[in-house]
Amino acid sequence: ISVVAVSLKKKVTDTEQYMATIATLASDPAIQSAIADKITAEVFTHLDVAGITNQAVDALAERGLPPLIATQLHALSQPLSSGVQSFVRDQVGEVVASDAFVNAWSTANRAAHEALVAALTGETREGVTIENDTVSINLGPIIQEVKQRLIDRGFELASRIPNVNPSFVLVQSDYIAQARGAFNLLNAIGNWLPVIALFLLAIGIYVAKGHRRALVGVGLGLAGGMLALGLALALFRTIYLNELPLGVLTRDAAAAFYDTLVRFLRLGLRMVLVLGLVIALAGFLTGRSVTAV
Repeated sequence: ISVVAVSLKKKVTDTEQYMATIATLASDPAIQSAIADKITAEVFTHLDVAGITNQAVDALAERGLPPLIATQLHALSQPLSSGVQSFVRDQVGEVVASDAFVNAWSTANRAAHEALVAALTGETREGVTIENDTVSINLGPIIQEVKQRLIDRGFELASRIPNVNPSFVLVQSDYIAQARGAFNLLNAIGNWLPVIALFLLAIGIYVAKGHRRALVGVGLGLAGGMLALGLALALFRTIYLNELPLGVLTRDAAAAFYDTLVRFLRLGLRMVLVLGLVIALAGFLTGRSVTAV
């Protein structure tokens, strides 16, 4: 619990550490693909290419376009729309893979850091959406970059895209509200839990009849606790991904975000696990048994 508390407290109270944790996500293929798909879908909610094509054909038909040709042109409206959508998706992909996206991702995730705090404390922050146990970030600046790129590429229809601010879901879980009470408690006593844990371990060794055996027990206990924490993280990951609602966030993107968010926590538990094994080994090798000698 103390390892989790310290990790949570650092990520929540230290924005720079949070940014260092999630910085690599800007180049993660799953995250880039999910955001590109979201932006492309948002763009085409404001651009009806097939409808515009059919209107143009109807206008030409009224001016004398032969019916057979008009029918053939109507049949091309959907393939044309698909081709335009593919072109736009490619342009969005280039934007998402550019330095401009990295900067926008950094800005959005500074807001996301505040959103995670708000989600766990029950507060609300400007520019952040927290609704139905969902934490989202604003994609408006990235869409404006896409719009300008499309216009620069000669796709004048992009000028019809209004100033919109769609959301990209970072976290969606029914456990956010349930975790608020536990988070507030851990945030209050997080810095003290490691001290309390070490104090109790030291007291345990002191009052034990066999100090060396108690030291071995402490080391194995630390290692066992870290194994249990690692299993708990893996179990929660499975639960989180299995309960992810369809259409909110792709499974690959959700997995990438979760794995990145707990990356330093996993590193920390491995360090404590190794420390526990070293303590246990040291306690064993100071014994008088033949094997120890």
